[in-house]
Amino acid sequence: MIPIGGLAVKTELFILICSLFVMLIQLILCFKVRNRYLRLIPAVLSFASAATLSVMAVSSEGWDGFGYMVLAIFCGCFLLAAGIGWMVWAVAGKIKKKKGK
Repeated sequence: MIPIGGLAVKTELFILICSLFVMLIQLILCFKVRNRYLRLIPAVLSFASAATLSVMAVSSEGWDGFGYMVLAIFCGCFLLAAGIGWMVWAVAGKIKKKKGK
């Protein structure tokens, strides 16, 4: 349970909401921005955070390592959400090309 503004929110629900937010940002970037590097920002930041936290989890001892691993899993969920956003964008592009022919 995560206390947010006096409300106790389940961790799974919190991860789901944050992942949906990341996927929404990724979809907006994919459909509205032409620059490929700007579209990669959410995925690159999620990957860098997950990799850094994974290294910290391995190098730490005790409960610190466990906490870093939990955070790395959170970032992995965000990376997965960004990947799903890219996949939706690619499928939408393929459908649009088929309809155009």
